Amino acid sequence: MFGTVAHVMVGAVLGALFAVLAMQLRLREKRALVGGLVYGLAVMVLMSVLVLPVVAEMSGAGQPISRMGSDIGWLTWVVLHAIFGSALGILEPGGDIQY
Repeated sequence: MFGTVAHVMVGAVLGALFAVLAMQLRLREKRALVGGLVYGLAVMVLMSVLVLPVVAEMSGAGQPISRMGSDIGWLTWVVLHAIFGSALGILEPGGDIQY
């Protein structure tokens, strides 16, 4: 249960960070969608390469956390983070997206 709560909280913080970045960079409409997609994939890389291995070591959870991408399949891992980023881009502050 703790892992689920932590995952949701990290996602919320990273989503809020994207909102701040999108406002600062004035990302709107299609640029927000592309920016969100790139952001979601960047989060995936950062979490997979740096954060998850460190968390696994610190928490003693070991392999299940540090190998998350390979355990569920990299294609699934990429698609899930692409959906996360795209949703952030669609829901960017300022709204009124007309594609």
